[in-house]
Amino acid sequence: MATLIPEKLNSFKVYLEGEELLGIANVTLPSIEAVTSTVKGAGIAGEYESPTVGHYKSIRLSIKWLTMTTGATILAKQQSHSLELHGSIQAFDIASRAYKYPAIKIRVNGTPTKFDMGKFESGSTMDSQVDLELTYIKLTRDGEEIYEIDKLNFISKVLGEDALAPIRAGLGMSGDNAIVESATNKLRSITGI
Repeated sequence: MATLIPEKLNSFKVYLEGEELLGIANVTLPSIEAVTSTVKGAGIAGEYESPTVGHYKSIRLSIKWLTMTTGATILAKQQSHSLELHGSIQAFDIASRAYKYPAIKIRVNGTPTKFDMGKFESGSTMDSQVDLELTYIKLTRDGEEIYEIDKLNFISKVLGEDALAPIRAGLGMSGDNAIVESATNKLRSITGI
């Protein structure tokens, strides 16, 4: 039985290429949505949406700033940026009746698609915002890999299981023979080839 009740994100910091970015109000994490196609035809009562395994629609991350900072301006440069979000989750441990703070880390690579300079209003935050289109995202919790998508290298992992390993093997993309053999066998069992 789980004894931790995860309550909230206690605090977080954002790093760009290892340097801390200051002045961030909040980060809106992406919604991950699979590329789908409609399947219908003989033997199917109606239709359904079939996800294309390991393929995802646009993945966007938004960073809102209190004011327009150098960090916001740097992220607006039309190039790929590597960011790390480090957070501490506040969780209550029922067994020990004490708070625990599991670490959560999200690493992303992305290119800016929008730079909203915000507003000018006396005595108020500017609410500048940068949106990044992500090609890579990886989520770890207390060092355990939870989720990883790498669109450019055909990787789609959930809890360490890579859904695209057999597809990479079929495409001749893997150099590790053990992985290729395992993925090929899995692909054969799925396709019957």
